[in-house]
Amino acid sequence: MEGVETEAEALCAIDANADLMQGEYFSPPSSLLPPRDARHDLFARLIAGHRADNAEFQNRQNARLKPYLAALKNAVQDLSLGTEFPQAVPVLLRLPCTQRCYLIGAEGLQIGADVEAERSARAHDRRFEPVQPTEGTDWQTKSYFRSAIEAPGKVQITRPYLSVAGPKLCVTLTFAFEAPDRSQKVLCADLDFAALAGDDLMFGIARSKP
Repeated sequence: MEGVETEAEALCAIDANADLMQGEYFSPPSSLLPPRDARHDLFARLIAGHRADNAEFQNRQNARLKPYLAALKNAVQDLSLGTEFPQAVPVLLRLPCTQRCYLIGAEGLQIGADVEAERSARAHDRRFEPVQPTEGTDWQTKSYFRSAIEAPGKVQITRPYLSVAGPKLCVTLTFAFEAPDRSQKVLCADLDFAALAGDDLMFGIARSKP
């Protein structure tokens, strides 16, 4: 990554898994190479700062996700007892960052249509109708589906990504469970990443510092 001039930019580069960084934050332009250990203290401070900021972020993330995880697990419990899908997810949909919920069968095929939150942009924008997932949409290649199937009974959480389901970056929660007919199903909930992240730049990244 070129042009790193501040500690905040260096932290962003670390969080983005940059292999190489260059910029005046590390050293001003010079025709001579600095001594081998000239930046040892700088990098030690940078790594320690990233570790501390990441731990702080994880605490904030866990606090923000807590009501969504609780609502997701309650919805799964209702579905496991035979509640119809639309009647199992209204509490989850009423949470401020939830965009939509959908149900996937063990083979990766969607069961029924999405249930959209009223605040969802896709619910009010006809441009998304051609790509709107419907009954039978195949999700078997999605990592969040595979992760849930491989670890039933545990919530899976993605990093932010841009889905065809809407115009916003989202984070998807998934939970594989056993339905009353003993088949395996996966409940999915897309959350608005920007609304959930708040002041954080992104999941796993340190906040910008003045």
